[in-house]
Amino acid sequence: ESKWIADAITKYNIQPGDLLYFLDPKTQKMGHTAIIVSTDNGRITYAQHDDDKNNGDLGKYLDDNINKEGAYTYVYVVRINDDA
Repeated sequence: ESKWIADAITKYNIQPGDLLYFLDPKTQKMGHTAIIVSTDNGRITYAQHDDDKNNGDLGKYLDDNINKEGAYTYVYVVRINDDA
């Protein structure tokens, strides 16, 4: 699993409610957005709108898609309000 995620949570103070933007590597544009719902246990979990309606695990997503053609392999985290 992507071990750097736990370090990023601490270093950048990533919190539930922050936005997660997925970059489309072909177009170099943001192609998908999600909301972070948990940063427990060194993992980032995000709300998604897939068919099974389960929250996504960022580390698992990146590990599963790192070499797939057209997969979103770069992400940006944005905080809307620093008081969150």
